[in-house]
Amino acid sequence: MASIPCALIVLLICLSQDHMGVQGETPTVFSSVGGDATLPCNKVVPPDCSSTEWIYTIPGAVVEVVIKGKINPNVTTHRAKRLSLLLNCSLHITDVTTEDVGIYDCNSELVYLSVLQVSASPSETEMEANSNVTLHCVLHTPENWLGVKEGFSLSWADETMKNLQKILNCKIKTSPPCSITRTKELRGSNSVHTQTCQLTAGGQVQTSVSHTIRVKGVIPSTFSASVLKSSRRMETVTTASSNSNSTSGPSGAA
Repeated sequence: MASIPCALIVLLICLSQDHMGVQGETPTVFSSVGGDATLPCNKVVPPDCSSTEWIYTIPGAVVEVVIKGKINPNVTTHRAKRLSLLLNCSLHITDVTTEDVGIYDCNSELVYLSVLQVSASPSETEMEANSNVTLHCVLHTPENWLGVKEGFSLSWADETMKNLQKILNCKIKTSPPCSITRTKELRGSNSVHTQTCQLTAGGQVQTSVSHTIRVKGVIPSTFSASVLKSSRRMETVTTASSNSNSTSGPSGAA
């Protein structure tokens, strides 16, 4: 990790505090574990990205990830391989993890990255019929992040995308982070069971992640096969405020 002058750290802290009070002006990118995320740079210096700087901030650490338009070679190897700078100077992250959650700074303009994660207990992807599995979905957000103005909700949906369970007005400003848990019985009539956790704000799905379990000894139907094929699809959405138009695009699979 490259060393950063104390003055720069103090400046970043001040910038963070200023922008936290006006969330409507600060873009927030929502992604899912295993997906992709593209963080927009809203302060590009013409004519190209050769002077672009990207800085990543989490409690206790400030990391220069892009220096003068190049990925910092001193960034941890496993992370550097997942980072790239796009032609418009946006920072692209592949195979997103919860470690990527934080505050990003492009030429003194902030972007927040929040990540949705689903875990299962037991964690097997193939189980006996009539077994029970508990699914836990959590939204990881940067520390002290106030979120955009509208309320958030987490919900579980089945293969037909019918809402099964919903938590309204997630209190994402508190610890532990907003989460929703569901216990599912794997009935033997279906060979594949897919549950999708969705994060919704302002009437729009911001991001979602699916978890699929196969039932042992059950022959998959055509519908089950199509569900299994599509269950890995995730989306990444960037939003700036409750009145902004969110932009979305497909992300990579885990």
